[in-house]
Amino acid sequence: MMMFPKAVAMARINRRLVLSETEIQVVHCTNRCVRRANLCGIDPVTGRDCEHRRQWIRDRLAFLAGIFAVDVLAFSVTGNQFHVVLRSRPDVAREWSNEEVAIRWWQLFPQRRTREGKAAEPAEMDLQVLVARSQELRLRFSSISWFMRCVSEVIARWANAEDQCTGRFWEGRFKSTLLEDNAAVLGGMIFVDLNGVQASETSIVEDSHCTSLRARLQDLAAVPPEVSGAKAELSAATGEQSGWLSPMKCQEVDEHSSGTCSTNRRRASDCCCTNLSLIDYQQLAEWTAACVRSGGTRVVVEYPPRVVRTLQIDAAGWLTLISRFSKRRTCSFPRSTISKTGAPGPVAGIAGQLSNRWIARQPS
Repeated sequence: MMMFPKAVAMARINRRLVLSETEIQVVHCTNRCVRRANLCGIDPVTGRDCEHRRQWIRDRLAFLAGIFAVDVLAFSVTGNQFHVVLRSRPDVAREWSNEEVAIRWWQLFPQRRTREGKAAEPAEMDLQVLVARSQELRLRFSSISWFMRCVSEVIARWANAEDQCTGRFWEGRFKSTLLEDNAAVLGGMIFVDLNGVQASETSIVEDSHCTSLRARLQDLAAVPPEVSGAKAELSAATGEQSGWLSPMKCQEVDEHSSGTCSTNRRRASDCCCTNLSLIDYQQLAEWTAACVRSGGTRVVVEYPPRVVRTLQIDAAGWLTLISRFSKRRTCSFPRSTISKTGAPGPVAGIAGQLSNRWIARQPS
């Protein structure tokens, strides 16, 4: 009898070995509906419309952005999955008092609710119990895993109640990719904002439904015509649609402020995503989408926008980077090097000026 060797599957890296509750990290996360069904879209078999569930996910992300010490850099929701780029901020959570940690946890998991379903006013004893657990809860507020749990679990419960059924709504735990440098962060955001285009929902980037780029552009369009340039983008960064997202471009920080906690309660901090303007980011996304539609990583569209030439982006390496995000635990730009021009800390490195050396191909 002939014996064949058994195929040995390589075990995936434990998420705890990659994600940390005490370090500032940027992570691309995604979760897909069970059996890849369109449980948040229009069912092609029955014709049932569940598009409203995409707004559920968007609203849940916006709510959690004001509760957790986690920055939301980008998001997109399609009919069968959602993507999000998150930045953990344990430094922000450390600035909260024990009482604030208790109040935030009560808003997240209230023991009593009003008739409208909102969190009831906590009693003094309720807060004292949570204050005693503040050290444990503080770590949870800067945890990517807890953030994703609070998104997926609630949406699954709402959808099952609406369908009057039980069982899985998501196919499993969320998948995550650690973005290790500025180029990977920028690529992750572009990948997420282009998810609707790649899902063939639309061929126009700004028309993608339930994406962070569209929300930012809507707020920019709502700025009065007399306001333009950097002031318009600063105003749009606090707009109704995208004010809970991290600002796109870096702004000057007051000398007397800590520069960590947000000036409003809609997001964890005012630390920006990149140092690109929203218009430059939009042009980069449109050019990347044109390349992907033309042939993925094998075809590069000529006449790139100004931002591509300014950053000296190596097109082939950039498109290869875009294709990696859902296939591995960590992602960094090929042959990237740390900029010597200014990254004093992990937050400043992510939010600071993108250096050409992070994105351009290095000479041999």
